[in-house]
Amino acid sequence: MLVLLIGVFLLTKLNPESKNIMIISIMMLTGTAMGFTMPVFNVAVQNAYPKEEVAKLPLGYFMRHSSGEIRKTLVEDVEKLEKFFAHHICDFVKIITMPVTTIIILFGVSIPMTIASLVPLILGMGFQFLVFRSYNAMMEQYYRHSGRISATVIEYIRGMPVVKAFNKTTQTFLRFNKVLEDYRSFWMRFVKKTGLPFVSFSVCSDAGFLFVLPLGIILVAAGILSVPKLFLFLSVGVCYTMFIPMLAQVASTLSINMKNLDGVYSILDTPALREPDAGHNFNPNCYDIKIEGLTFSYEKNIPVLKNIDMEIKEGQTVAFVGPSGAGKSTMANLIARFYDPDQGRVLLGGTDLRNMRYNELMDYVSYVFQDNFSFGDTVLENIRMYRKDISREKVVEIAKLAQAHEFIEKLPAGYDTLLGSQGTYLSGGQLQRVNIARAILKDAPVIILDEATAFADPENENLIQRGLSVLLKNKTVIVIAHRLRTVRNADRIYVFNKGEITEQGSFDELMQINGLFHSMWEAGESSSKWKFSVRRPVTCTQ
Repeated sequence: MLVLLIGVFLLTKLNPESKNIMIISIMMLTGTAMGFTMPVFNVAVQNAYPKEEVAKLPLGYFMRHSSGEIRKTLVEDVEKLEKFFAHHICDFVKIITMPVTTIIILFGVSIPMTIASLVPLILGMGFQFLVFRSYNAMMEQYYRHSGRISATVIEYIRGMPVVKAFNKTTQTFLRFNKVLEDYRSFWMRFVKKTGLPFVSFSVCSDAGFLFVLPLGIILVAAGILSVPKLFLFLSVGVCYTMFIPMLAQVASTLSINMKNLDGVYSILDTPALREPDAGHNFNPNCYDIKIEGLTFSYEKNIPVLKNIDMEIKEGQTVAFVGPSGAGKSTMANLIARFYDPDQGRVLLGGTDLRNMRYNELMDYVSYVFQDNFSFGDTVLENIRMYRKDISREKVVEIAKLAQAHEFIEKLPAGYDTLLGSQGTYLSGGQLQRVNIARAILKDAPVIILDEATAFADPENENLIQRGLSVLLKNKTVIVIAHRLRTVRNADRIYVFNKGEITEQGSFDELMQINGLFHSMWEAGESSSKWKFSVRRPVTCTQ
């Protein structure tokens, strides 16, 4: 701003010939100043970015979207958007303001010369329009091909053991190679379609002298234009066309970032779980769970659960069983309020979950997942979940109850051993016992177990069950199980099939019905007796 004020003052003291050059210089200083102020604007944009929205997403969102997909949006797409706002917005402002200001000033110097300098600009914009006319459609194909390449590469690498074992290396490589060839063919079509207009555009952006110099010589010879003004047009009048390629680059980057922005908005536009007013407190007299007329769907008009009614008394152990995809895990997720139902309601202690703050609800519910997870921190912090008010001695005591202390002590640094994101030093059974210790320490009155022993070997399964016996004591327990033997002693068993509860009762009652549960039990018993048949060895002959 100070530079601008000084420049305006000096303009009043200079002769007309120098005044034009001074205006151009001030304009360039203005562009530079804007380059310094744009990062400040960018910081303000970053601070205004609604980062809290991610934390408010329903937990079900993270269960339906892969970690790779979410990471791409939150890290890669946001990084590209940040780069666009930090750098390209500044460039865009300079690209627009400097040529426009220059043209206005040059019109005051010589209208014919300014029109001549505008000819390559107009031609270049015309050729650029031809390039961008089909750009959006081509970008759709680009993202589709890029996605196919990423998916195929990951599949090719992860599936290499299977490919090698079945000797399908050649066939798999040919499929991978076809995806690359499709991508190459796409770019060839793109280059053929946009090559000529783009080359013409590049030529026009550097062709200012071809139009300005001949006309300038003619006007100088006719005495219409002075030599200083000619040099002004040769030095400045042909230079603003260099911003044309920069403008094209910004336009291309803008088109790409619109796609990135769609991914970010897919997260930001996901409705957060409704929270009650701040003054509302949940003080339950009991921990009964009641489901009334519940219907839920992941996709509109495709219900996963239909007209579910059930009541679980405090202290009861109930089991959800049924075929895969019947709705068992979805029902458990709704009880933990990972989602809100489309119709009906879920009540805990007589209170609708939607009338409870989510942080309050999580104080009363523990969820032991089928898929084990560890944070990239020590065993100690993985158990106490960064609660510094819990002593090391308390964690050791809880680990003993969860049957985890013995193997933890054998780790390289004991409770201070650093774990990877997937439990680098632990087997599935060991990591599951760490998760059980975490749940015991939380001491919530409602426990949800999602196939807690699904992938455990017999030894680990026995230890996990001993740990669960401590966790489940005097709790309201919901068990999701495929191994029906594990729920034989449940107070009540709910059988799910195609999104509905088709049977319910104790184990003995369901066996007498001779329905789906009975057939599942018989199938399980039959499979447990399966064994390899013994055959006589075959002797190879030479």
